[in-house]
Amino acid sequence: VQAKSTITYPTVSTTWVTGKIATITWVNDGAITENTTPLVLLNGPENKLKQVFTIADSVDVRKLIYNFTVPNTIDSGSDYTVRIGVKEPNYSARFTITNSGSSNSTTTTKPTNKPTATST
Repeated sequence: VQAKSTITYPTVSTTWVTGKIATITWVNDGAITENTTPLVLLNGPENKLKQVFTIADSVDVRKLIYNFTVPNTIDSGSDYTVRIGVKEPNYSARFTITNSGSSNSTTTTKPTNKPTATST
């Protein structure tokens, strides 16, 4: 039996809010099968999970924790799960994401008057 990573957080009572920092934690119950692995956010029915967002392309499995900002492009829902691992994937409990309604993008207003330069 190969050991694998087991996600311990988020749990079923977790609610992530878009635009806020979220934490994922896991334990490694034995030998590490992969030193680095992607963390992926999925949602949908258990038999038809769809990838929503790649949280990280390559996380050091030995760190046992990963923090990231939940993108504002994620819809509100209660059928989200996080997957760690590829060879031996493990999924978190189902949890909720609430969209805060704000945007991750920054709006920059250009000045209406161009600055003038004086020569000396």
